[in-house]
Amino acid sequence: MKRLLLVFVWVSFLFVSGFSEARAAGEEGFSGRNYLQMESPVRTFYVNGFVHGMSIVRPMADEDTLVPWLSKCIERMGPVQFEQTLTGYINEHPELQDARLDVLAFLAFKAECRKK
Repeated sequence: MKRLLLVFVWVSFLFVSGFSEARAAGEEGFSGRNYLQMESPVRTFYVNGFVHGMSIVRPMADEDTLVPWLSKCIERMGPVQFEQTLTGYINEHPELQDARLDVLAFLAFKAECRKK
């Protein structure tokens, strides 16, 4: 029971800290700069959700090859590598730090997958 309570408190803390990050992002949404200011667990949750969302949801574009390249690229990666990929891309491209985070995440994984 104590363990369950501890897990609940920890998850609640992450949710609350993530919510405060969301309010800090403003109307424009998250940018690369906002992402770099997040705590590591929150960054990991964001990138993990982005990657898994992109790998299972058919994009609006008519490109049949858009999702399969991502699925093939991420099959041997985990949440930590996802975070490292996006964080590294943003740090390597400081001129893009004010761009929308979803666009930066897409560009980061596209660049990473081309390396493989």
